[in-house]
Amino acid sequence: IDDEAAAASRQSVEFANALCDLERAFQGVTKKVELGLAQQLGPYLLQCRVDLVRKRRKLESARLSQSQIDAARREWLDLAEVRNRLSDFDQACDDLIRDLDPTGGPPRTGLEAEARRMWKSRREIVDTLIDASERYIREIGPLIAADKELFDALDRQLGYIDERIFWVRSTAPLSAGDLTAAGEGLRWYAQPRPWQAVARQFARGAAARPLWCLAAAVLFVALIAAQPKMRRRLHGLGAQAGRGNADNMLVTFRALVLTLLRAAPGPALLAFSGWLLGATAGGPELSRALARGLGFTAVALASIEFLRQVCLGQGLGAAHFGWPEQSTRLLRGQLRWFAPVAIPLTLLGATTNALDSDRWQALGRLNFIAAMLLVSLLIYRLFRPLGGVFHDFLACRREGGLRRLHHVAFPLLVASPVTLALLAGLGYFYTARQLAWRFQASGWLLAAFLMTGALLLRWLLIVRRRLAMRQLDLATVNLQTRRFVETTLVVGFAAGLWWIWADVLPAFSLLNVPLWFVEGSGGPTQLEPVRVAHLLEAVLAVVLTVVGTRNIPGLLGIVFLQRLPLETATRYAVTALFRYAIAVTGIVVACLAVGITWSKIHWLVAAVSVGLGFGLQEIFANFVSGLIILCERPIRVGDIVTVDDVSGTVSRIRIRATMITDFDRKELVVPNKEFITGRLLNWTLSDPVNRVCLNVGIAYGSDIEKARALLLQVAAETPGVLKEPAPIASFESFGDSALNLVLRCCLPNPDLENRLAAIHALNTKIHDTFRAAGIDIAFPQLDLHVRNNSLGLYQRHAA
Repeated sequence: IDDEAAAASRQSVEFANALCDLERAFQGVTKKVELGLAQQLGPYLLQCRVDLVRKRRKLESARLSQSQIDAARREWLDLAEVRNRLSDFDQACDDLIRDLDPTGGPPRTGLEAEARRMWKSRREIVDTLIDASERYIREIGPLIAADKELFDALDRQLGYIDERIFWVRSTAPLSAGDLTAAGEGLRWYAQPRPWQAVARQFARGAAARPLWCLAAAVLFVALIAAQPKMRRRLHGLGAQAGRGNADNMLVTFRALVLTLLRAAPGPALLAFSGWLLGATAGGPELSRALARGLGFTAVALASIEFLRQVCLGQGLGAAHFGWPEQSTRLLRGQLRWFAPVAIPLTLLGATTNALDSDRWQALGRLNFIAAMLLVSLLIYRLFRPLGGVFHDFLACRREGGLRRLHHVAFPLLVASPVTLALLAGLGYFYTARQLAWRFQASGWLLAAFLMTGALLLRWLLIVRRRLAMRQLDLATVNLQTRRFVETTLVVGFAAGLWWIWADVLPAFSLLNVPLWFVEGSGGPTQLEPVRVAHLLEAVLAVVLTVVGTRNIPGLLGIVFLQRLPLETATRYAVTALFRYAIAVTGIVVACLAVGITWSKIHWLVAAVSVGLGFGLQEIFANFVSGLIILCERPIRVGDIVTVDDVSGTVSRIRIRATMITDFDRKELVVPNKEFITGRLLNWTLSDPVNRVCLNVGIAYGSDIEKARALLLQVAAETPGVLKEPAPIASFESFGDSALNLVLRCCLPNPDLENRLAAIHALNTKIHDTFRAAGIDIAFPQLDLHVRNNSLGLYQRHAA
């Protein structure tokens, strides 16, 4: 522990000295830049950046990790706990002696002295360890402070150089001398001596790792031999996926695995060769550079070969993702000629750049220019308006915004590599390489997100097919889920672009512009700026909140809720509460992004709440009532309710009001407060079964028991009438013109259409059955008695 404390002290001093050296060197750089010599200092700034990166890597290897600091603190706490257990010296000695000599014999006195001596020695050792641990922890404090200052200075200096080096020439413009130097570099590559040294290095690496080489050779031969079989299997899986009733995502996953395996042999061979060269210590500089070049080339070849395998006939693209056959055939054909030219250029460029010497810069720059022109040609042949991969897609949208966007994006895409080639030729080689790497990473990211999106949309299609087989209406859910997946992919792609281009953005100085200042954590005297980047974060949070609240119910329904034993109304309540949670979270995140915290606006919220409590108390009452409805669930989506004189089905429960669709398809907007404070009839709260009562009048003199039996027979034979509870037919009363019977039977669903259909069927069946049985259905009758006294009436009238 003392040695570690001494090492921490020395390292703290070393970090402090390194910080002084950094600050001193950085002052020289800033003075030259302030004098306006930045345009002439391109190579110098580039070398300074390289030195800073190397120094950072070296210092990072010597840094004290957080796990080491935590381990030291835990060790000190453990020792302190042991010391506490040793504090009761007499009791501990008595317990030890009692354990060793329970009889209490004559040797007890000597045993007691020995136990006390041992116990005292142990306590002294623990005290010594505690003191050493405390010294070590004390030494760690300055080391942590020095570490933070040093690496903050490194980050600050790297940022300063990155802001100024990006648009500064890193070398002279291209000239005839560069052509000569490039030719000399190619002649050096053509000499056998360097490659003989590389071969010897490779042989030493293989001899040192024979089992790895044997396993790699067996795997490579197996992959090559299995290519035809995997191709036939891919065709079979494509045929299965192309069926309209395919509902198994494992078919697509198997095809994805087979596609990766078919694309693996070449990249795996390059990657293993590079690893074998780089893992062997020593060797010439070319072997180390070639190792890095092979690794980078393996990634490029893997990307090209995977896309080519995806675009095979009956492959992932056409059979599983539904990509147009013409587009996949075109992409496959263009990659077929592009790969044999691009891969050697990539290997040459990566190896030359890894050599890291000015003598190779001309060859690397010319190789870079050739590669950029080749990429521009590929982009032109892939995305041209006529005959490109998007030809069929754009043909269906002649007047849409996507077609106009394509006319703008296509020239920019073709011109971007050409522009990078021009920058490299004009001397901005560092800038061109940095931008080219980021464009390449952006292309890989786009391909990855397109593949992920295709897999997700394929999964959604399969889930929709499965649920459609269960006769569920998922049109709205599918639209919401698809829209949410697409938006999530776009946001994820934007976040990936941000991560890729984050190192370049400071050069444009756009996102660091302060907009306003807010009070910091240090109090009113410490102001922190709110920059354009913070405002963009807030806008992004609002966009994600809006998208999430609108489309998250569909995703929840397909992914989670449809797998749980929940009722439709319960699912609606869960999605509604989840939507409210997303809205609140998004608002909080957006406010925090622009510096609006609760401690700064709580007084304003309190004042506004008082005003709103008086002015908008009904709206707040309805909002709280809506939350009570979702939690207590006196009504649910799909329930049949009666409010005042209106009956209908609950279709939606919103923040302020609930939508009820009556039996005439009219929508009634009822404030949520009415359901909590008013009287409500819910026909389906605990039991959806409901009863209908049919009054039937038969003529006097009819057989009542026979009529009752016929009514029960009609109820038993009518579809939709429940057997339990059993129908009841009863003789209720003597009417003026009929004997009144009542048929009571239960229906499983209170929906009006089903209820009206059941009543219609019952009445029709009763009429036909009674007529066939000779039982008359009575109708109102009135007997009129006329007396013959017209003479008396005439006499009274005359009088």
